[in-house]
Amino acid sequence: MAIDTLGANALGTGSVTSAKIADGAVVAADVADGSVTTAKLAADAVTAAKLADDSVVTANIVDGNVTSVKTTGVGKPQNLIVNGAMQVSQRTVSETSVNSDRYSACDRFKILNNQAHFTVSQEALSASQDLPVAHGFTKALKLDCTTAQASPGAADRMKIRHSFEGQQMQLLKYGGSSAETLSLQFWVKATKTGVNTINMYQDDATKMISASYTISASNTWEKKTVTFAGNTNDMITNDNTRGLLVEWNLGAGSNRTSGTLRTAWTAYDDADEMPGQVNHADNTANNFHITGIQLEVGSIAGDFDFRDYADVYRHCQRYLYRIQGSIYEFFVNGVRNNTNYLWAPLQLPVPLRTQPSITTAGTSNNCFGIWHGAGGSWSTTHTTMGVYGNPDMLDGSVQQLGLALNGISTGFSAGECVTLAFSGAGKFMNCDADL
Repeated sequence: MAIDTLGANALGTGSVTSAKIADGAVVAADVADGSVTTAKLAADAVTAAKLADDSVVTANIVDGNVTSVKTTGVGKPQNLIVNGAMQVSQRTVSETSVNSDRYSACDRFKILNNQAHFTVSQEALSASQDLPVAHGFTKALKLDCTTAQASPGAADRMKIRHSFEGQQMQLLKYGGSSAETLSLQFWVKATKTGVNTINMYQDDATKMISASYTISASNTWEKKTVTFAGNTNDMITNDNTRGLLVEWNLGAGSNRTSGTLRTAWTAYDDADEMPGQVNHADNTANNFHITGIQLEVGSIAGDFDFRDYADVYRHCQRYLYRIQGSIYEFFVNGVRNNTNYLWAPLQLPVPLRTQPSITTAGTSNNCFGIWHGAGGSWSTTHTTMGVYGNPDMLDGSVQQLGLALNGISTGFSAGECVTLAFSGAGKFMNCDADL
């Protein structure tokens, strides 16, 4: 007996459900082009799991269908950290016996330490030994413990700090209901395993929030990510002073370890900085390495925001402008006033954050040389270098410095024009406006 084929009109509406169709019974060849339209697809019926890899290509997307609303969180993040890849190290590439609070190797990262002694260096990473190289990071900040302190005093502490200007952090919208969550990611390697803590501190509110992470394997690079909720109660002052900081803790005494880790913004308390923190200075075999640091808006960490080296360098120069050179390497012109001062206006390549402090490679005739007089004469007589003048931009930053070299030779004529240089190899002048 022949079996008639059922036409579409012989089937009642809704009589054929997905449950009555065997898996694989309907293949792409059975579906006419254009017969499945968006109107026939239930909301959320097509999920990522149902799309084969690379099945959606540019040609499949109608012009205008991808809007900014549909790409929130997609794309390159903004890294709020300056020099997170440790590329710039103006002050030094290696400093021994660091046992105080100071900027050392790797710009913008301050060492706070009264517990042990470290050699602090900008480390060159090896492709054969260091995993971060495969992710684009060829430099790291390294702390090598050279004098250990296994039993720290109550007030001892060791940290690595990165500070932010308040005007840099207005995008966080702190002080309101829209305050942004922050994600912090970094690569770390340490000899000492165990729990480590990170603090964020807001100066305007005198409040803190903390997070913890665990180093699982000794002397092995690991990538870590932590998040910090936004502060909905307290605004960050919009100026060039410090508005926020983040600290990687390395160890401390009981004054900073006896409390409770704060995972929400609360009033600052020393005791709550480092509960459970391991001591990275309990043995001279200990090292601590860090690189690839990125702080960004959002609860999900994105790909690292690699920037052009020149851009990173210029950004670092807002906080430190360093000039260095050898004998007869001239860098500014000036004039002798009617006492034993040399005045010289130094134009800066990038505005400094504020009026800087000046440090030099030496004083008492052993840093600078002065070329002066008809036919040229060379003098190295001087004492200290100072800077005079007020910030000359509305935001408090400084575009030009009025250098004043003290104690120069009284054999100069008042008003005599001179040219300033360094007096020998390895000389430098740091104009430091860091936070």
